[in-house]
Amino acid sequence: MSRQLAAYARDNHVDVVVMGHNIYQKQEIGIGHVNNQNFVQIPMLIFADMLRYKLAEYGIKFVLTEESYTSKADFLAKDYIPAYKNSSGNYFFSGKRIQRGLYRHYDGTITNADINGAANILRKVFPKVSQWDRGIVDMPCSAGCIEHPTGSCRHSGVT
Repeated sequence: MSRQLAAYARDNHVDVVVMGHNIYQKQEIGIGHVNNQNFVQIPMLIFADMLRYKLAEYGIKFVLTEESYTSKADFLAKDYIPAYKNSSGNYFFSGKRIQRGLYRHYDGTITNADINGAANILRKVFPKVSQWDRGIVDMPCSAGCIEHPTGSCRHSGVT
């Protein structure tokens, strides 16, 4: 998998690959005994090291960053993204996940929740990323990121 990702990055002229990592993800999960056992076996840091090594062969920079609150924060609203365990108090996020895979932004725009989270991971490394192009989050199909089977980027009928 790491070799394929590195080759994809090279073939698409990617300069930097950013990967989010939650250092507390395995200590505080409660998804059931069997699921806990299966999930905590995923060697994310080993994968990250393999990917870093293969990307370096192509001269591509690799950045591993903590990803806390990236799924909750609204990329389009440029919500403040605190760091878990280093934060105090309650935080307000402009949007929210409304169902599996969907995120409603502050302005009512509905996008893929994973894209919102990934964009926020980028924002932790590159704070001005939200000035680049909101189309990556708002209309990922036209940005060339996702091809939806129906030909539509937005999910209609979701309230």
